[in-house]
Amino acid sequence: MTLRKVVIGKFSIALMKAIAIGLPVIIHLPALEKSVAEQPKSPPSKLAQLAYFQGNWVCQVQDVGTADSELAGKMAWNVTAQAAKRSYRVQGTYIRNRERNKKILIQGSMAYDVASDRFVQTVLANDGSKLIFNSVGWQKEEFVWQGAQTTQEEDYILRRTITRKSERTFKVAYAALNPINSQWYSVTNLVCTK
Repeated sequence: MTLRKVVIGKFSIALMKAIAIGLPVIIHLPALEKSVAEQPKSPPSKLAQLAYFQGNWVCQVQDVGTADSELAGKMAWNVTAQAAKRSYRVQGTYIRNRERNKKILIQGSMAYDVASDRFVQTVLANDGSKLIFNSVGWQKEEFVWQGAQTTQEEDYILRRTITRKSERTFKVAYAALNPINSQWYSVTNLVCTK
């Protein structure tokens, strides 16, 4: 075993540098801890924006271009906060009149994604379709979700604009993107009440 020769001059310089860097930190450590403890509390969670949707909702569904009396169906859904309010669970049914009262079961979730700074919603239905939406949240009285719907036939780019009318009523306008001319066209409207 060989011992390394330590040059005392270089060693003492390195030791002095370590002390010069570390000593101010050690001296000010109690003040740093106190300042961290006194930081203002963070603003309310962005997820709180989804609290409006909690509860049981019934929606009248109307396809665009039909008369008021020709409703396309009725949707009932329930939104509940999950453990530690980190997400909201969505469950519901959609009865489509135009297909002889076909009943579609829906389940999904809504959450806030910190990494993208967006709200995310996923919905699965027992007819094989799924929706994946994202949103920046409430902008005055509107909450706009945009994303894709996948069905057994094809995929659609959708925009869902929710307009709050009161604490117990909102309207929804669905629009689909035409891939040929990149224009949005209205497809379905809903009126939902709690």
